[in-house]
Amino acid sequence: MRLEDYEELCEMLGELRQEAVELELQIDRNLRYIREAEAHLTAFMGSEPDDVKVFSPRKTETVHRSEIGRIKSEKSVYEEQNKELEKRKNILDKRIAGFEEILDRQSRENSKNRKEEERQEICPEELDELISKIEKSSACIDRNPIQAKQDFALTVRYLRAFSDKLRAAMVRRQ
Repeated sequence: MRLEDYEELCEMLGELRQEAVELELQIDRNLRYIREAEAHLTAFMGSEPDDVKVFSPRKTETVHRSEIGRIKSEKSVYEEQNKELEKRKNILDKRIAGFEEILDRQSRENSKNRKEEERQEICPEELDELISKIEKSSACIDRNPIQAKQDFALTVRYLRAFSDKLRAAMVRRQ
């Protein structure tokens, strides 16, 4: 996946998360309105003292009928809105999970590719070349010790350079 595509997916994921947060806030606001409506209904229903309830021919529901009806209808509107908002939030949560899975998979793949690139930076051919130089120098020891000594000195320089390269790669990994 190209870096631009990856970044665009990350941006889309951020937007989806923001929308999910906004939906959650709206759901919370609606729940507060619903609780307030329930408190008002409870207040209207239980507002008369017990002795008035027993001796009064009128019930509170009839006296405050229009107010109770209005509160109940508002409450049902908020409950319906919350049902719709919950459905949308569930869909968003599924999409967010899908995006996160894709991006996580891509991130693991990118990490794997970086490790492979680092491994290839330190190519096995360099090791093979050093081994072959050591073998040639070893074969020369008996015939031409001076040449073997020079070859070993060169090989030591190559090994030090290779060792430095390995250290640098290890530092980059950390």
